[in-house]
Amino acid sequence: MLPTGWHVAHVVLLAVWAGVVLAEVVLELAARRDPTLERGVARLHARIDVLVEAPLLAAVVLTGAVLLARAPVIDGWLWAKALCGLGAVAANAACVVAVLRRQRAADDAREAARWTRWVLLSPAPGVPLALLALYLGGARGGWW
Repeated sequence: MLPTGWHVAHVVLLAVWAGVVLAEVVLELAARRDPTLERGVARLHARIDVLVEAPLLAAVVLTGAVLLARAPVIDGWLWAKALCGLGAVAANAACVVAVLRRQRAADDAREAARWTRWVLLSPAPGVPLALLALYLGGARGGWW
């Protein structure tokens, strides 16, 4: 299958999303190494999530839905790919919620620490799901 503009848009959005997530990981690791950065990282991560990551997630879901709707055949591979992708989005959305709750709890160190654990753990299921979705999509499209 030849890629369409929707495929290209979807893949570009996925790449940008991955870059944003990696940048956020760098921020979180910096805060873990230097606790004086925790409040600033929490505030910056929340802004990134609201202004960049949440709109990216919405665009990824939208382009994925368009691709699914336009697929000539929806087979088991495509359903598996779509479900893995949605699982990755859900894990990231859970992280966004945790990031925003941590920001709201900034004045309560204990509560902020609790949400920081969620920030660090909630994306974990999304990584293998995202990689599996990438593999399934590429294999189905004949890219590898």
